[in-house]
Amino acid sequence: MTSDVLSAAIGDQLRMTQGNRLPDDALQAFSESLAAEHLRLQPEPSRVIDPSLTESGVVYPIHNADLKLMDESAAIAGALWALTSNPIAVLGKLVALLYRLRRKRGRIEGETALALLALRDAPSRGWTVAEVRDYLEQAFGVTLSEDRVRTLLLSLKDVRLSDNTRTDFADEHQGRWFTVDV
Repeated sequence: MTSDVLSAAIGDQLRMTQGNRLPDDALQAFSESLAAEHLRLQPEPSRVIDPSLTESGVVYPIHNADLKLMDESAAIAGALWALTSNPIAVLGKLVALLYRLRRKRGRIEGETALALLALRDAPSRGWTVAEVRDYLEQAFGVTLSEDRVRTLLLSLKDVRLSDNTRTDFADEHQGRWFTVDV
C-alpha cells in the first residue's frame, strides 16, 4: 500500500467520524503524517524475545507480525486520542489490544530459551544442530549433546501461546535451523 492510498483512506475515515470539526488542510496534513508513520514502523528485533522480569531463565517470544500490528494500532490510537471527543474510549481499546498482544506470546524457559536465543543470532541461512550446539557452548557456556540440542529445537516447532493457540518459533530446512518470524 502506498502512502497516498493510505493517506486518502485515513482522511476519508476521519471525515466520516469527525465531520467538519477539522479544516481540510489540517486533516490532509494529519492524514499524510499518520500514513507516513504507519508505513515507517517496523518492529525492533531486539524486543521480540523479552526476558521475564520476575522469572529467571524464562523468555517470552512474540512473532514480528503481532508486534507490527500492535505498533500500528498504537500509532492509530494515539492519533485518534487527539481527534476524538471521548479519548477514554480510545484508551480502553488500546488496553484491550495490549492484553491481546500479551496473550500472543509464548513462555519458553531454560535450555529451550537459550536455543531460541542462539537461533535468533544465526545467519539468515540458519545453523545446523552442531552449529547451534557450538554457539550455545561459546555464548552461554552450556555444553549439550547434539541429540539434546535437536530435542530443544524440535520443541520450538510447536509452542503453546498464552492464548492456548500453538505456533512455531523455529523450523528446519535441509538440516539448517532458523527462527520463524521472531
